[in-house]
Amino acid sequence: MLKLIDVGKKYKRNKDQYFYAANSINYEFSETGFYLLYGKSGSGKSTIANLIASFEKPDEGHILYENIEINKLNQVNLNYYRQKIVGMVFQHYNLIEDLTVLENVILPRKIIQDKLSNAVADAEKILDELNIRKLENKVCKNLSGGEKQRVAIARCLINNPKIIICDEPTGALDEKNSIQVIKLLKKLSKRHLIIVISHNYDLIKTYADNILYLSDGKLKEKHNLHYINSLKRFNFKKNHIHFFNFIKFSIKNFLNNKIKNLLILLSTSFCIFSSLIVLGFVNGSNDFLNKETYARFDYSFSTISKIEEIHIDNSFLKLNKMERLSHSELEKLISSYPFISFGMNYNKLLENSSAYIDNHKLESYSLSFVYNFDCINKELIIVGEKTANDGIYINESLDKKLQEKLNIKTALGRYINIKLFKEFRFDLYDNGEQISDKFSFEKSYFVKGIVSEFNFLSTPKIYLCYQDFDSNMKNISSINLSKYYSKNYTWFDYIYNSSGNEEQTSFSHYIFLNDLSKIRDFDAFIDSINSTDDIEVSCDGYLLKNTFEDIIYAIRIGVFIFMILTIIGMVLIIGISSFSTFAFKKKQNAILISLGINIEQLFSIYILENFFILVLSLIFGFILSFIFQPIINKLIFNVFQLKDLINIPFITAFNIPLFLPTIIVFFSFFITYFSTYLPIYFSKNINISKELKDE
Repeated sequence: MLKLIDVGKKYKRNKDQYFYAANSINYEFSETGFYLLYGKSGSGKSTIANLIASFEKPDEGHILYENIEINKLNQVNLNYYRQKIVGMVFQHYNLIEDLTVLENVILPRKIIQDKLSNAVADAEKILDELNIRKLENKVCKNLSGGEKQRVAIARCLINNPKIIICDEPTGALDEKNSIQVIKLLKKLSKRHLIIVISHNYDLIKTYADNILYLSDGKLKEKHNLHYINSLKRFNFKKNHIHFFNFIKFSIKNFLNNKIKNLLILLSTSFCIFSSLIVLGFVNGSNDFLNKETYARFDYSFSTISKIEEIHIDNSFLKLNKMERLSHSELEKLISSYPFISFGMNYNKLLENSSAYIDNHKLESYSLSFVYNFDCINKELIIVGEKTANDGIYINESLDKKLQEKLNIKTALGRYINIKLFKEFRFDLYDNGEQISDKFSFEKSYFVKGIVSEFNFLSTPKIYLCYQDFDSNMKNISSINLSKYYSKNYTWFDYIYNSSGNEEQTSFSHYIFLNDLSKIRDFDAFIDSINSTDDIEVSCDGYLLKNTFEDIIYAIRIGVFIFMILTIIGMVLIIGISSFSTFAFKKKQNAILISLGINIEQLFSIYILENFFILVLSLIFGFILSFIFQPIINKLIFNVFQLKDLINIPFITAFNIPLFLPTIIVFFSFFITYFSTYLPIYFSKNINISKELKDE
């Protein structure tokens, strides 16, 4: 049955010295019977009990059960041994204090996945025998010492073990209850091997079949046994714990650590919330870049120049010389791009512009061209006419400014008078003569509509039709140049006939996109031109879009780093919390292991506890992100005038329904599992006998 062969167990006394708590113990127990193991304190009784219960391994010798060496069992069979073969009744109970009496008693049956109804029926029968049935729904921490002792005995008996080890089973009982417990153990000894460690020699000797006396780690009476070398392999059934059997443990742990779990809940909720906001920013900024950055009325208004790089002698510096392309060069360059038109650069004529509305002079505005009013993004016109042959459009920024200055509802439907004036001096190179003339232009334009556009770093603007303005320049003559050339000589002629390196040409031409459906092709055209060394296209809309893309990219890096740091923080918080909870609950863990649960199954309690927190965190995180998304967007819009920059795809992402919530949930559970499992795994070695020793 159970054999101890030359069993020895030693402990460290100090750095270099050891002492034997059990020394050369040889004994063979019968299959059933009542054994009393007694001796003075420190004689080795508890050490022998822990070795038989497999809570510790012997340093010397062998412990065999049915010729199977206990300390050589694998973890699966060792768990079975603790579940079905050996049961331990501790002097100080070692109950799960937060569970009820019935929950404690049926706990070993839950570990082996027995039917709950069977476990409860057997438990109630044992509780009746021990006269504590009335306590079955009482939480164990509220019991007296004697009541706890009887609950501990009941828990030991529930799995009907072959060997029952009782460490001072009557230590906390009065005489009447002590006799009742010993009589019960005596009755059980007819079917079980009962080993009782007790100082109550006078009481128990009456019932004991065998009395073993220990002194200084040695058994006073020895039996000469022969070591049996042929050891069988365990063929016992492997018992799995059902995951949900320990939900109550997880809930108890959760409720017993309210403050700690609240902090974890807040931190993980913040991590999930911030991750959703970051991902919403990435998604929203992509949408914004793909849509809003093109939402400029004059996106296609650009200039094109030749660039010549001039190196300065004896210097690392170099200069860029700009020059206007010839008309033939420009026509050849854009011949493959039918969606691009070009025209004269009138920037010099616009230098001294002024504009008036209701006799109020406009300040801090700029003039910009669109090719014609058929080549505009009509979606940007928020009020006013979608089609027009004349007049002007103004952006929302200018309209708001005029509303404040003039105390009007809108500038729509009013007239803006634009005046241009510039004095020119002409060098006539054929005879060295110089003449001068004054350019003057004035026209009242009807405000046809208000434009809402991407106005990041933008100024109040008035949008003129280039074809209309160009037609005006072809009809306004330069008086002195006309006299000189003896023919009508317009300001268009002046700009057109100037050489490419003269200042009045602004060293460039205007180019326009005349088909808005080709806007990305226009970007590709600019990219291809600017990739060369000798020609450059300058487009405010294109430059602004790229600048904003760079800013968004830099912000993305920052928010991604922030998200990674919050995730690392979440991992550390969950990990440290799990480790501290595991360490704090070491005694509970040792009790469960002593009942046959394995370390992986034990982890499920702590993982499940953190999963409870995670589920709440996910709920709060999603609710917070749903509530704060519009608030954050409003703040961003008020400060930067950027609309819907954060757009969390709760419903659909990549055309997959609920893709983002699914990924967040999956990833969060993975992080929680990893953060819980890893620190516990590295601290999993529990000294059962140390944790369950008498206090």
